[in-house]
Amino acid sequence: MKVFLFAGSNYYPAGGWKDFKGSFDSVDLAKKHVAEHLQRYNDWMDGDVVYSDDLIISWDWYDITDNDMNLIVKDTYIR
Repeated sequence: MKVFLFAGSNYYPAGGWKDFKGSFDSVDLAKKHVAEHLQRYNDWMDGDVVYSDDLIISWDWYDITDNDMNLIVKDTYIR
């Protein structure tokens, strides 16, 4: 199974493939990526970590889709 992760901010939605964050071999791996991103964002907001490589954008929502079945497996509003 190959799953796709789409995520973004409600304030700055990119739309369609512009919200594509990656493909993963399982739903659990995609969820792990979301959790890592949210932790990185929270650390950045708290001032605990400074990242010089990129601007970290908050994700207000994410969708995990099963590419083989063409279905949304997990649809979540975070904030």
